Amino acid sequence: MSHWLRRRLDVDTGFDPDRINMAFAAQVAACMYLGAAGTSLLIALIPELGIAPGASMALFALSLLGAGAWIVVFDRAPLWMLYGGMAFGTAIITVGAYLAEATGQGVALYTWGVIYAFVFFPRRIAVYYLAGVCTVYAVVLRIAMPEDAFLGVWLMASMTLATIGLVIGALRDRLANAVRRSEERAITDPLTGLPNRRALMEELDAALASGTPHRFMLCDLNGFKHYNDTRGHQEGDALLERLGDRLARLVDGRGRAYRLGGDEFCVLWPLNAHLAVRDVEHALSDRGPRHEITAAHGDIELPMEAADADAALRIADGRMYAHKAAQRERRAAA
Repeated sequence: MSHWLRRRLDVDTGFDPDRINMAFAAQVAACMYLGAAGTSLLIALIPELGIAPGASMALFALSLLGAGAWIVVFDRAPLWMLYGGMAFGTAIITVGAYLAEATGQGVALYTWGVIYAFVFFPRRIAVYYLAGVCTVYAVVLRIAMPEDAFLGVWLMASMTLATIGLVIGALRDRLANAVRRSEERAITDPLTGLPNRRALMEELDAALASGTPHRFMLCDLNGFKHYNDTRGHQEGDALLERLGDRLARLVDGRGRAYRLGGDEFCVLWPLNAHLAVRDVEHALSDRGPRHEITAAHGDIELPMEAADADAALRIADGRMYAHKAAQRERRAAA
């Protein structure tokens, strides 16, 4: 029981602009229904408000039913339940709005539904919901209010709800853009613009899970430390940017290039992409009057030679340093 309850209270509220966080949506919906139940119960206990206790208790029971449904189903809820739950909740709000028109506070009840829709629903569905709410509220006002007061109250209420929806929608869009930028920065090397180690590990896992044969090649630059020490860090960074751009253009459409940090680059590509190891080495080479940059590499075929991303990186790293040692021996022998 404690695990069941803890899972419903300790919800990841992270925002993903491309999909609905159903656990968070269910938690908020349950809280809103519980709030409606509490409000209905208080209204039933305060006869001075002039609202029939029987109607308030009926709303109390329906609100508890809605809260219970969300608590039980929680993140297993299908998408239709999210929309159906909003329709059910709006029906409760509509009855409450009709009863509350004597106090002039009916529009406040719809505010919570509009906020919820613009936070959790796709924009188009949220706009449809807003239009539906304004239409339903017009009917409520037409029944509950004198004809000469109806239009002005309805226009004011509709403008208020529309403004709230637009503000919440704008804030949601800003949050979505901030999340996307943050996610991009988290997986991007700031110097070269290539994907970083975190992105590599995720995509190695994906390549291994797919079962499609891939080649993973890890490279380390020879001569870069001397170049960086003699030319300065600004020149060294410019060289890394140039080599990263050259590597990205080489593998574009055939695989992915990454920078792990320092002077380490790597490439992951499907074996059927016809990308040659020597082409990768050539892309990471640079020669000038006073410098020569070459690349040592270690490569591995996936999933044949490694079962997970850590093993793939470890094996490729070992082969790269073995290749680097062999290059040093050849230079010494020459």
